[in-house]
Amino acid sequence: MANKVNLFIKGVRWPNLLFIALTQYLLHQYFLKQTLAANSLDPILNGYGFWALCLSTMCLAGGANLINDYFDIDTDRINRPEKAVIGVTISKKAVLRWYACTQIVGMIAAAYVTYISGRWSDFWILPGSIAGLYYYSYKAKSVPVLGNILVAGFCAVVILIVYYAEYPAIQLLIAKNYISGKLIQNAFLWFGLLAFLSNWWREITKDIEDLAGDSAQHIQTFVVKYGVRASKIYGGLIGIVLFIFSLYFFIYNITFSYLTLILWL
Repeated sequence: MANKVNLFIKGVRWPNLLFIALTQYLLHQYFLKQTLAANSLDPILNGYGFWALCLSTMCLAGGANLINDYFDIDTDRINRPEKAVIGVTISKKAVLRWYACTQIVGMIAAAYVTYISGRWSDFWILPGSIAGLYYYSYKAKSVPVLGNILVAGFCAVVILIVYYAEYPAIQLLIAKNYISGKLIQNAFLWFGLLAFLSNWWREITKDIEDLAGDSAQHIQTFVVKYGVRASKIYGGLIGIVLFIFSLYFFIYNITFSYLTLILWL
């Protein structure tokens, strides 16, 4: 039993899940909530509502890792033979049960979030994300560029879902304190964009590393279809765009903070 629990924890990539929770916690509790409080405003999600949002995101990500490993059994035996456990230490059926459990728990948590916010029409976001990540694992990873964009997009969603959940509160903040509100809004959007670009670049690098297994299993990633040299150029272009946006983000926030200080004085 203890061994199965240990395998489950490893399968969901617990360090990544902790990073997701920490990112959302810092953005919400220390970045957004304190700014709202300074302007006598309350966040939409407080206490259990916020933690339910974290839980739903972590369950989505953990389940995505499990189902991706499930479909990557053969490629992992080539690329990472020392880490291949599905079909060896743990059965395929057990992985599917774990996947189903994480997604069910995530759906329950998401339902609670929509109940707290009163925005039931937004409940589709989690099922839509589950379907998108399942499609990535099953099919889209074999489509050059598309698979990379889907994974990078989810990484951006980790940040942007906090912004979306608190959108009404941020709009109230903008109406009450335009400078602080726009700073919060722009920062969320920029963080999301940087997360998207950095993970897009990471996915290209990962595809190059996994060339042997992907090629053997006829998974048509960009590097398999167009070669290592073209992939390095592709990754280099994304890296350049990431650097430019990172630099612009830094300069923009320094300038905006300086102007804010001048106006405040």
